[in-house]
Amino acid sequence: HSPYYKLIKRHAQVLLLGATQNNVTLIHAIEDLLGEDYPARVYNQKRYRIPCIDAQGRDLVVTTPVHAPWASALRDCSCMERLLADRGALQRVPLGEAAVVVFDSYDYAMAYLDYLASGHSIYGRHRVTAHLLQRIQEVKEQLSTEG
Repeated sequence: HSPYYKLIKRHAQVLLLGATQNNVTLIHAIEDLLGEDYPARVYNQKRYRIPCIDAQGRDLVVTTPVHAPWASALRDCSCMERLLADRGALQRVPLGEAAVVVFDSYDYAMAYLDYLASGHSIYGRHRVTAHLLQRIQEVKEQLSTEG
């Protein structure tokens, strides 16, 4: 139900103005979709209870994990630009000393899922199991369906 998941499902365009792939938090939707099957442990074990207000103004408490600080220090999303460019799914235009980058969030998710299936992630290499490949396929199918 996250906004990032909804962006992927709707093929939303992501626009980076001078930012790098390390600023694209969309990738966390894939971590969440794979859950315990994601090949790196990126969350602290402790869950936090956060008071919120829903769209109707009602109070509610959301329980959420938080990324482990070590995971953020190891994360290198620079591979995503190459993966998207190789698929023809990224446009990059120089702008001064920076760049404007545009890509489709669905293409981004599919490229990353394929990258995971190849034994790589933004956290480094990992072992590929039949179970992981099955879960990646399930997530791809989930993202591909209407709704």
